[in-house]
Amino acid sequence: MPQAVRQWEANALHIIAPFALDCGQVYPIGTTNIGVYEPLRSAATNEPVALTLEGAFLLPCLSTDTGSIGLVMYWDTTNLRLTTTAGSNVRAGRLAKAKLNGETTACIMLNLV
Repeated sequence: MPQAVRQWEANALHIIAPFALDCGQVYPIGTTNIGVYEPLRSAATNEPVALTLEGAFLLPCLSTDTGSIGLVMYWDTTNLRLTTTAGSNVRAGRLAKAKLNGETTACIMLNLV
């Protein structure tokens, strides 16, 4: 009889942390997705973790960027914040709320195509 080894979570990616992860930290997955580490405690290097792949999140953003609901946002892996600039940044999702000039955070729906 088959036996479940791990419970499947459609909105999570289970990985071994390649480096220490803090609560709320964004982790790029290739060039087209990001995951957010949500637990209430930090994870050490080589510890099994689950990254959330769906949902609305308030994340740091370049304050001068603006956009309306649905605009594609990218994760700047150098400055660790969202931006409207594609370039070499990782696609993060779409704005769930309009982003105004001067705001330092943006609400996005993760990995929404």
